[in-house]
Amino acid sequence: MLCRCIVFGVFFCLMAALVTARDLPRLICDEPEYCFGTLSNTNDVPHTFVLANEGDAPLAIYRVQTDCGCTHVRLEDKIIHPGEQITVQVRLILKGRAGGQHKRVTIESNDPDHPRLALSLIGEAVAEMEVKPDRIYWGNLRSDAAEVKTVDIGFDDSAPGYITGAGVISPAFAVAVETNKPGRAYRIRIRLVPPLALGRFATNVWITTDAPRYPQLTVPMQGRVVGDIYTVPDELRLASATNQPVSRLLMVQSSLKRPFRILKAEPPLTNMEVRVRSMLTRGYRIELRNILPDPALDGKSLVITTDCATMPELTVPFRIGQPP
Repeated sequence: MLCRCIVFGVFFCLMAALVTARDLPRLICDEPEYCFGTLSNTNDVPHTFVLANEGDAPLAIYRVQTDCGCTHVRLEDKIIHPGEQITVQVRLILKGRAGGQHKRVTIESNDPDHPRLALSLIGEAVAEMEVKPDRIYWGNLRSDAAEVKTVDIGFDDSAPGYITGAGVISPAFAVAVETNKPGRAYRIRIRLVPPLALGRFATNVWITTDAPRYPQLTVPMQGRVVGDIYTVPDELRLASATNQPVSRLLMVQSSLKRPFRILKAEPPLTNMEVRVRSMLTRGYRIELRNILPDPALDGKSLVITTDCATMPELTVPFRIGQPP
């Protein structure tokens, strides 16, 4: 009798194990890798992967992860019933990329044997044209500055191109095109034309080519023209969503690299605390405390008096709210 009980016990344990093993989800992708070959980096790579559940229990997808933000994923559903399938739409953005590409999309599920399934997009991105740098920051300039900056433009051997023109809509700049290798390599030379107007500037260098994909390019430029004495930043911006007092810091410097003195710094409101500290050859550091971002403060200024004959007074305005 004892032997019979043992035999039946082993039988029921085996049956339970078989049922448990059978009632499990199983995530399958017949083609987990997609090779897109060689494409220009002006393209996107769309592809649809098919996921199936070949188990006997519903499969749940917990999470979908990508290698980087250049890969976008759209999942049709998060539950796959036994014997059914869903699609995963993936789009790889090649813009700005060059060379071999191997981007993965990882599917995490309740499949006990393979909880992480990797889907791959494999290929090569070719930069038919390259612009270096793609933007120019001039920094703080004096009005008599005569600096020159350059932009190099290269065309791939598979897609040669020619620069047909270049310029900028501003009398403060002069643009010239240099040909280093016809159809392949060019240099755009941007030269300042003084005297420059004081204040911030933002403009674009425009470049035209005979390449069908790149008929016109723009290279953004930013900077600021300063006087003999200037502040960084040139305005004190405060968020409008707080009633708590805040602090701000600014530097006062000489574009002539000469010593100067700050005689006084007057805030627009008497409750503000102002601390001025010499930074030796680097100018001065001014710390403002107990600033309440009241809308009435918008447009008012901190007034700084110096002993510089050409810049005896500087005004730094307060701005309330986000920058435009």
